[in-house]
Amino acid sequence: MIFQFHKKNLICKKNKIMNILKKFLIFFLFFSVFINSCKKEAENTEPQKETNKTPDTEGNLVIVNQINSDLTLYRGGEILKVIPANTDEFLVNIENDGNAVSLEIKKNDAIFRRWDVVLSLGTLENERATWVIKDGTTGTDAGTINFSYPTETNSGLSSIYSVDVFLNNKNGAKITSLSPGIQNKKIGIGYALHTIYYRYWYSDPNGTAGSQEIDWIETNEDGNNIRILINSEHKERDVEIPVFTDSNVGRWAKIKIRNNYNDYLQIYANGKLIGELLEINTNASSVIEPDGQYYDFYIPQGSYTLEAKNPTSNEIIFLFENFYLSELYESKWRLDQSVTYKTIEITNNTNKDLSFHNKENNEYLSFLLTSGESGTLKFLENINSLNAISFDKLSNAFTNDVTSQWIINELSENPIFNFDFEMVYVAGGTFQMGSNDSEADGDETPVHTVTLNDFYIGKYEVTQKEWRDIMGNNPSYFTGDNLPVTNVSWNDIQEFLIKLNEETGMTFKLPTEAEWEYAARGGNLSENYKYSGSNNIDEVAWYGSNSNSQTHNVGTKTPNELGIYDMSGNVWEWCSDWYGSNYYSNSPTENPTGTTSGSRRVLRGGSWLSHAGNCRPADRGSSTPDSSDDGMGFRFAFVP
Repeated sequence: MIFQFHKKNLICKKNKIMNILKKFLIFFLFFSVFINSCKKEAENTEPQKETNKTPDTEGNLVIVNQINSDLTLYRGGEILKVIPANTDEFLVNIENDGNAVSLEIKKNDAIFRRWDVVLSLGTLENERATWVIKDGTTGTDAGTINFSYPTETNSGLSSIYSVDVFLNNKNGAKITSLSPGIQNKKIGIGYALHTIYYRYWYSDPNGTAGSQEIDWIETNEDGNNIRILINSEHKERDVEIPVFTDSNVGRWAKIKIRNNYNDYLQIYANGKLIGELLEINTNASSVIEPDGQYYDFYIPQGSYTLEAKNPTSNEIIFLFENFYLSELYESKWRLDQSVTYKTIEITNNTNKDLSFHNKENNEYLSFLLTSGESGTLKFLENINSLNAISFDKLSNAFTNDVTSQWIINELSENPIFNFDFEMVYVAGGTFQMGSNDSEADGDETPVHTVTLNDFYIGKYEVTQKEWRDIMGNNPSYFTGDNLPVTNVSWNDIQEFLIKLNEETGMTFKLPTEAEWEYAARGGNLSENYKYSGSNNIDEVAWYGSNSNSQTHNVGTKTPNELGIYDMSGNVWEWCSDWYGSNYYSNSPTENPTGTTSGSRRVLRGGSWLSHAGNCRPADRGSSTPDSSDDGMGFRFAFVP
């Protein structure tokens, strides 16, 4: 009995020990699994954390973190990136469908800023939005400033400088940089009254620093700080950056010099050989031949004393003082001993800077007077009337009685530039007209050389508002002020031009077929695109595949190399020429104007219902002068 008891007791103890061992093994197993999972989690999360702090290599959003804390970017509760403290440019690519994207910034796990923004579908630098995160603003919501920077001023002066934008502190970090032509660059910013500072700079590839600071603009025309209010009532504001014009650094003007003298001449400007000043020379050097041809020079804008010297004796043969070269206007200097000049003393008592021109053809006389200045204008003997044009081109003064003195006390409305019509200057040149490509029709051949003089052409197709302002009616099928006027025949347009010229005193006309094609190809800036401004027709044209069977507001597609819109698609455009299917076989080389007679007039460019091939610059169309429909419109030209 005793033996059996002790045996049972040993068995119980043994069972207890086994149970304890089992429980320990189970605990150890679970503990090992837990430790391993923690290690794996640590291995998995730590690299992810580092990845979140790494900017993307390309993207559509730049975040500027101007505070001393790391920030976390969320979209729909999902962590996208961790932005380190005091980071000027952190690039993020956010996939989207073109609709508004809701973004949140958290600081210490609490929402710090929100921004609802429409982001670009592309990742190019000019397309990126920028979100500036800073202290000192009210609330958590961010608003949007849309910055646009035009390519030129109202007077036509080019925007040649890049600009850095600073908010509230011109010595702090910039929030963005823009180059001319950028439209609606989005900047996200917290609610506050923000002061804007613009720093202008010029990229000089030949300079030791590579760039040159030009100046700052920090006040408006009234001398007050430039400020913009962003709050719940003004969540989105549009701002156009002013073009800086008070510097000639980087501005180049064109002068055409013609040597009608009987010997070689060497050209100096302000004591320097003109060759030392050249940026571009198309067919020129400092020595020009006595061949009676014009030589084109591009030298820095400014006032010059020009000298033409004998290269051997260094004798000054021709001298011209107070010669002002302007980026706005082409200058001409004819070296000819048979040319005689006269002078007039001019006083500018107006509050506008003035440039001076031959009133008969608007040719620039290379003379400028700033407000309140007096000076002497030297001009050709055969010029009988003068025109003084303000640099904003909205006002002018003229005299038909050139005597010894002209005192300008007031300006009048300049009829040329007080209409809504915008004209683009097209420098003359030589190009290959016509086409041999696979889509070309027989009337586009043979390809032939054409040389054209300078001219102006409409930046846009004539709109319904512009037609109504002159004619008092609107014949168009699709209606809208900024839609191109349609349902106008070639004959109707002649009546329009007569009235326009009566009101302006100018001689506007339809472009010749050659002028139209040269402008559509981009003139002397041509990149030889298939369509007017691009190889991708959808970028530049409203045509059968994307127009939704209607015309569209002018200027809504991308312009061509000259800044001209809609020369492919939208509406067929009337030209001045009679149409001849075989005209290219005997077309004159210089300034062709079409056949002398015919039954149909030329149409160019294709329309909203055309296939892509009709939208090529070389494609030719035609119709009778009295015909009109909802696919026919026009733009006009002016020859100086």
